[in-house]
Amino acid sequence: RYCYQRELQRNPELGGKVVMKFTIAGDGSVSSTSPKVDTVGDGAVSTCLEGRFQRMQFPEPRGGGLVIVSYPLVFSH
Repeated sequence: RYCYQRELQRNPELGGKVVMKFTIAGDGSVSSTSPKVDTVGDGAVSTCLEGRFQRMQFPEPRGGGLVIVSYPLVFSH
């Protein structure tokens, strides 16, 4: 929400959907992130989201290995 709210101040018409694809490593850290879909049309939002997702920590996946996640975020005002 922070990423969208920050850019919304610059562009009050901002809205859309970002689907973030990220990989959870065996230790629970996020090893990679990328916007899979971005209809917001403001690169600053998806860049900010990538940074936020990179800092997330999850429980270690059961049985080890990697977990690939696609997480949709819809922004509107």
